[in-house]
This record gives sequence, C-alpha cells and structure tokens, in this order.
Amino acid sequence: MIVDMATQDTEDPWLSDDELKLVTSQLDGVHHAVVRSGDTVAASGRVFVVGETAVFDKIVVQPAFQRRGLGSFIMKALAAQAIGPDVENGLLLASIDGQKLYSHLGWSTVCRVLMLSTSDEGADLSVG
Repeated sequence: MIVDMATQDTEDPWLSDDELKLVTSQLDGVHHAVVRSGDTVAASGRVFVVGETAVFDKIVVQPAFQRRGLGSFIMKALAAQAIGPDVENGLLLASIDGQKLYSHLGWSTVCRVLMLSTSDEGADLSVG
C-alpha cells in the first residue's frame, strides 16, 4: 500500500490511557515505536526512510490491546519520526486485517501480495 506523506498526521500523538506509555528510538536509521502497558508490549512498529519513501514495517498490535486505536497511534508515531523535507511517500505491506486500518488512514492498495509465514502462531495465509 502507498500514501502521500503530505496527507498524514505527523504531529507527535498522545495516548489517552495513562497506563500506556510510548517509547521511541532510532538505531542505524530505523525508527522504532513501542507502546507498553507496564512491562507488556501492547503495540509496536518501525519505519526506515529510503530516499523519498518511508517504509513502514512490522506494525503489530497484540490481541489483548486491539480495537483501542493503537494501530493508528503507532502509525502516527512512526510518521512523526520519519517525516522530513525529502519524504514524499509511504510504503507498506498489509495483511487483510491491516488493509482496513491503512485504508482508513488514507493508504491505497497498489497490488496484491501473498504473505506466507513459517510460524505456528496464526497459521492462516493472508493475501494482502
């Protein structure tokens, strides 16, 4: 999926739940955002800027914390970290469930991708 980064909210977001805390970091050009509830990771993601494109990756909201706006929150936190004068586009791969969120945030589908996993967790094969 792609998006024009000029359409994205790049202000630092705030959490409405006092039990949740945002931690951001950068290592080797990769920006990370993690929302924690105590010692538990509730949501996380990362973004890396390549030329004019911010590549979003591994956007995850743990099942116990879904349906609370944390997917949108992580995307906004990452966009705030990645935005710069040269960043024009956003790019990501999305599962079927993720496509619903990203479409709501203004992202458009470019093509379909078959996503496979060797993990025993969530043994479904989603076409994104």
